[in-house]
Amino acid sequence: MYPTAELRWFYWGAAPRAALDWLEQWGGLPEPQAPRRDYYLRLPGNSSLGIKLREGQIEVKRRTRQRGTARFGENVAGMVEHWRKWSFPIADSEAGTDAWLTPASAWIPVDKARRLHRYGLAADGTLSQVSLERMPQRGCEFELSEVRAQGDMWWSVCLEAFGEEGSLEDSLYAVSALLLSPGWPVAMAEEQSSSYPEWLNRLLDADK
Repeated sequence: MYPTAELRWFYWGAAPRAALDWLEQWGGLPEPQAPRRDYYLRLPGNSSLGIKLREGQIEVKRRTRQRGTARFGENVAGMVEHWRKWSFPIADSEAGTDAWLTPASAWIPVDKARRLHRYGLAADGTLSQVSLERMPQRGCEFELSEVRAQGDMWWSVCLEAFGEEGSLEDSLYAVSALLLSPGWPVAMAEEQSSSYPEWLNRLLDADK
C-alpha cells in the first residue's frame, strides 16, 4: 500500500499544441511512455474506488479524502484528492489476463499514450527533475496523456505526489506552481478536474 495526493483534469480531443510547446520550453517535453491498454472495472455510482487490470497486475485505488479546490495562477483550478493504492500480480495461468476479463461487459478498456516528468523534493524544499529510472523518497510526477475510451479521444493532465503522507501536498503544490502557474497556456477548470473513477462514471452516464 502506498499513499498519493493527486490533481487531474480530462478534456475531449487531442492534447493542445500550446501545452506541448509550453512544456518543451519549460524543461523539455515529458518523456513518452510505451502505449498501453488498461481495463477498469465498471463501478457505477462509485467515484471513490478504482479497480483495474494493468500489465499483469490488479491495482486497487481508494480515495481517502478530498482536500478541496486548489488554484494556480488565473486559469487553473482543480480538486486535490488523497488516495491509497494496492497492487497485486495476477496468478499465472494459461488463460492469462483474459480469464479476468469475463464478462467483457464488466470492464472498460482505456488506451493510453502517456508522457511523464518526475520531480524529487529535498528536505530543504528544493525541487529538481530526476530520471524516470530514479524514485526519490518524496516528490511528484507530472503526466500529460492522450487516452481513448468509449470510442472517443481525450487528453489529461495529472500531478501525482508520492512519499510519506505528510510530504504529499508539499510536493504536489511545488510541481503545480512550477508548471501550471507561471503562464500555463490552457485554461483548466474545476468542473473538468476528476479522478479516473469519476471520469469513467461520467462517460458511462453519458452513454445511457
